[in-house]
Amino acid sequence: MAVKTAECDLSIDQAIPLGLIANELVTNAFKHCGDSKATISVDLECDATILTLTVSDTGVGMPGDFDPLIKTGLGMKVIDMLVRKMNGSLVLPAAGATARFQINIPLMR
Repeated sequence: MAVKTAECDLSIDQAIPLGLIANELVTNAFKHCGDSKATISVDLECDATILTLTVSDTGVGMPGDFDPLIKTGLGMKVIDMLVRKMNGSLVLPAAGATARFQINIPLMR
């Protein structure tokens, strides 16, 4: 697992949901990598106004029937809800693509 972080000044109202989101995405990466040896990457970047969390892996990729508009699993529903609560955006991978989830959140000051 590779982790790359930037120094970000977060409010507690952003740090807790962001931790829950990161935990869910990393857990999903481990759960769905199957027997393959996958590298999971967690990157946190921020500038003056936007925080970007990206969780990706080199595993088997997204299922062919994955529909990013339909969030059927509880974990994806929770992620979507938390991102919306923070006025952020969630970029989901396409079916068959490498798993790469990107969350963009405006920083609260």
